Amino acid sequence: MKHMPPSDSENKDTKKRATVLLWMGFICICVVISVLGTLKLSKGKLGEAENQENAIAANECLNQAFGQTANGTIIFPEDYAGAYIDGGHLVLLLTDISEEATEKYRNWTGEYSSCLTFKKAKYSYHELSEKLGSIVEKLKEDGYEVTSSAVSETENAVSIGLFKCESAEASKLAKSLSETFGVRVLVSEVIYTTECVETE
Repeated sequence: MKHMPPSDSENKDTKKRATVLLWMGFICICVVISVLGTLKLSKGKLGEAENQENAIAANECLNQAFGQTANGTIIFPEDYAGAYIDGGHLVLLLTDISEEATEKYRNWTGEYSSCLTFKKAKYSYHELSEKLGSIVEKLKEDGYEVTSSAVSETENAVSIGLFKCESAEASKLAKSLSETFGVRVLVSEVIYTTECVETE
């Protein structure tokens, strides 16, 4: 039997089928790549969440190791300046980050010590909290209305909020207080209200 060349319509159908099959293959490949990418991201997020849980557990170990006063206030070591969680790491701010100083923190956190990161800080938490009351007292004596005051661990500073304090005045005041008390002081305007606001 003699083989006959395909007709034009058969050629067009074959090309259409080939094009459709190519597109379907391309779409399937895209779906597979997308699913694999999603699985990889999910796995990464699970790992990050687990690391964050370890950082939280490390912080809890430290709080237990530090001890507490009778009223439940944590007693921080002299070189401790604060802590915060960054991704899966517990970042400890210390005034001394020598191997000897950091070793005790590693020992206190035990199995969670691998998530510790150490950063040098200028002032200890104890030093900042000791100056906090005196700074607030000085501001009140000078006629300022203090709306908030705290030790900012991440800023390694005393943070003060004042009612009606312009930015330029706050900057000058922060500099003056820092020089007077020998620690870093941050001052900002903090507005509070006791009025209720009605919405329609």
